[in-house]
Amino acid sequence: MTLAYAGEFDAVLPSAAAATMHVADYEFGGFDTAGTAVDMRRLEAPLSPVITAELEGAVEYLGVDAEVLLIAALGRAIERVIGPGRAAVDVAAAKERSGGGLAVIRRLEVEAASASDVDATAMVQAVRGALAAAAADPNDVADVLFSYGMSAIDGEHPGPAHTLEVRAFHADDALHVDWWYARHQFEPYTVEELAEQFSYAVIELASEALPVAE
Repeated sequence: MTLAYAGEFDAVLPSAAAATMHVADYEFGGFDTAGTAVDMRRLEAPLSPVITAELEGAVEYLGVDAEVLLIAALGRAIERVIGPGRAAVDVAAAKERSGGGLAVIRRLEVEAASASDVDATAMVQAVRGALAAAAADPNDVADVLFSYGMSAIDGEHPGPAHTLEVRAFHADDALHVDWWYARHQFEPYTVEELAEQFSYAVIELASEALPVAE
């Protein structure tokens, strides 16, 4: 599946049938709106320069891509705010983004698990393995989209949209994270808590995960 983030779209894409948990506060009108041009709001939640530096140090120490640690942190945040389970996440990487604004999507399931159930090292390695095995071009849309290193969206979200979109990018010596969410499916305080727990999870994983020999 290829999504074009430019202009308005009327097409409705099917939601991810294989998802084991629904990442949202509410259903909207009795059906899932992932993949539709819904009313999206943005919460800007940059990580501090100190946390950004910790993340960069962990990337070098663990020998993993930054998106691995960030997706693992997203799983931690979802567990703390929404609850435990396995969340379907569509991932778009910067290296897969062309100048025309097209994002090629990979699908993976992220464990939303606490540190007592899955420790930091296992969490990071699970995401690393899932990314390596992720299938490209899924035929449906997950609740959640994650992107790292792609350009920020200026102004209104052009649609179509996932229910929750976590877009991380570097600017001004820090990692900025824009949380786009469907207004009718999330309370603002839920997204604020997700963003807060995400930053805590980045610190936890960056400081506690250990490298694993391949």
